[in-house]
Amino acid sequence: IGGTPAAFEIREGEEDTIIAWWQLSPPGFPDRWIEVRAVIAGQEPERNEMLDEIQAVLDTLQFAS
Repeated sequence: IGGTPAAFEIREGEEDTIIAWWQLSPPGFPDRWIEVRAVIAGQEPERNEMLDEIQAVLDTLQFAS
């Protein structure tokens, strides 16, 4: 949260899909974290665009104190 994810992984899925996984952690990790999993379909340019859009949303996440 507010920087690089604690972990990020992309795996190939079926046909034209990828499976993206993020683990986002605030200060105080490992007590709290968020995991996000997305299955993204399409050709590579569309998948990359969607990854960028998802990352833009994830960049706005904040943990309540």
